[in-house]
Amino acid sequence: MESKKNNTESPNTKNNEETNASKKNTSSPVLGEKAKYIIKLNEIKKSLGEFDKVLETGTQVEMGQAYGEIFTRWDNALNDIYGTLEKQLSANEMDRLREEQREWIIYRDETAQKESLKFEGGTMESLEYISIQARITEERCYDLVEGHMN
Repeated sequence: MESKKNNTESPNTKNNEETNASKKNTSSPVLGEKAKYIIKLNEIKKSLGEFDKVLETGTQVEMGQAYGEIFTRWDNALNDIYGTLEKQLSANEMDRLREEQREWIIYRDETAQKESLKFEGGTMESLEYISIQARITEERCYDLVEGHMN
């Protein structure tokens, strides 16, 4: 009889433990997003070390592909951050951020254009352009997370 009592209590105890554990693990989807994204951005930055050798000793085609991939990784991160901010910010804050982002895109492209002109007409012009875009996009990722994210 006692073993039957233990068997009936065990599932209830187990269910209570599971419920308590799930309550502890449940959090707001935006809680800690800033810290999560800083870690994610730092991981992206660290992962780009795989391109160091190519950027130092590769052909121009290889370097162009590497810079293209670097830019793509930062641009994907930027889009991910922007999507998270759309969920966190009020409508007015998001409207301001959209306008700021439009201006930033113009700034990024104009800066890359201006800085690449030192190689105007040369084979390095396009490499400089994409590398500057990547650098400015990386900076923007950190700026958005640190300045706007909860």
